[in-house]
Amino acid sequence: PEPIPEPEPVASLETGDRLRFRTEDDRRTWVEGSLLDQPGESLTLLADGDTISVRLQDIERLQISRGTKSNAGKGALVGGFFVGVAGAGAGAAMANDDFFDVGGEVVVGMAVLGAAVGALLGGSIGSISETEQWEDHKIQPALITGVRGEPGLAVAWRF
Repeated sequence: PEPIPEPEPVASLETGDRLRFRTEDDRRTWVEGSLLDQPGESLTLLADGDTISVRLQDIERLQISRGTKSNAGKGALVGGFFVGVAGAGAGAAMANDDFFDVGGEVVVGMAVLGAAVGALLGGSIGSISETEQWEDHKIQPALITGVRGEPGLAVAWRF
């Protein structure tokens, strides 16, 4: 019989890649770090100043960082909406008050002005914060050695 080949490292991962993973034992907690090495059927990462090693078979989900993205667009939308609504409310209050002699066009004008100011402020605030973009990375199943040293197959169900 032919010898069983050594398991190959996870394809397309490179030393220094920023990764995060969850294990079968703790599916709620992400462990994040930079890839140091791929010895056989495991990954070695630098996470929070510590070197950790995890077996590929223990990883429930693996993701690779694709960089960061600014939150300026989200901030502009949120700021524009909320300050626009506040501006419309202020314009409506002015139109219904006997002290101010204004018409319904003031409601529209205050809403537009509020939306513009809110979008500018929200976009400015959002531009100073960033969100990391993560992409799922598939782990190929490993060749399992059977009881007599022959190739085998492992099957698992998740409920």
